[in-house]
Amino acid sequence: MTKRIIPFMTAFCLLISFVFAGCGGTETSSSSDVNSELTSDTFISFDLPSDTASEDKASETSDQSASQSPSSQTPASEPTQNTDSSPDTDPSSQSPSSDAGSDRQQIRVYAHNVCSHGDPSPGDGGETGQNPQRLPGICSVIAENAPNIVVLTECNSLWAKSVAKKCGYEIAENKRTGLSEIQVLYNAGEFNLIENSVDDSERSAYHWVILESKKTLQRFIVYGYHGTVTGSDSETARKNEINTAISLIQQKNLPAIFTGDFNTTRESEEYALTETLFANAALTAQSRYDGPTHPGWNSASRSIIDHLLYSKNKFTAKTFMVLDQYDSNGTILSDHCALFAELEMN
Repeated sequence: MTKRIIPFMTAFCLLISFVFAGCGGTETSSSSDVNSELTSDTFISFDLPSDTASEDKASETSDQSASQSPSSQTPASEPTQNTDSSPDTDPSSQSPSSDAGSDRQQIRVYAHNVCSHGDPSPGDGGETGQNPQRLPGICSVIAENAPNIVVLTECNSLWAKSVAKKCGYEIAENKRTGLSEIQVLYNAGEFNLIENSVDDSERSAYHWVILESKKTLQRFIVYGYHGTVTGSDSETARKNEINTAISLIQQKNLPAIFTGDFNTTRESEEYALTETLFANAALTAQSRYDGPTHPGWNSASRSIIDHLLYSKNKFTAKTFMVLDQYDSNGTILSDHCALFAELEMN
């Protein structure tokens, strides 16, 4: 009887092993596949940059980064050290510890002109290419700083979907396509989307949303802006665009965060239009690192043309930083530096 059972049990075990061997993990594309997928209708799949040798180490590093406040990050004059983060991260799980116990809504904003339409390829005579490491690098920096609102300028919908998928955000719908697209992403665990509006003109200059805090039920506007940069009368165009933003915000009668690539400096007449209604986090945050926001691809420019403004007396600016142009692997993320701020609603 025993001799008959042994072959049966052996065959049964082999069958079980074969079934479980066929249930392996799903296949994902590596970051080297980004170029080939840029024309896809889906998000771009890639692995975030990682220096860890095991899943246990990655998990330990992710836990450490979750408890760190962005105010402890390295200033923009030195490369930021990106901690490892697992794919499809929920930003709410990485909230800085300073949020704990506060009865006010904490707003962590990441604003960045990411130039998703291309970047110079060395030795190609000035034609644009696409470094496949830029998008994973941008996602890594976003995951590290754990914003709950992300405003991306010059960002096509494919890149926006990729950031949302990899970092765990919802996208405020933007059906436009083109080089000037502005994308607004938010943490759906903290905010409800109340209203969403995109500029339908030939050159889309704005994308604004009204969000509601699930914690306090307070509503506020996030106004993403991309100022006109070309044309014989670009200054007048920017004045009109900024006045449009101001009129909308006054009409809605809500606190507002006004951010993006303004394509004009703090000394300009058009920027001066904002100073009655708004404060600049770069100048008012309790802990801040100010500096050039548009070094270009060759790090030659020293201009400050990207701004993160907020309605006076409606928020308290806790932290502001101009983040490094490079990620921890030395990849140039964009010709613009990202802005990061921690605000608290009053």
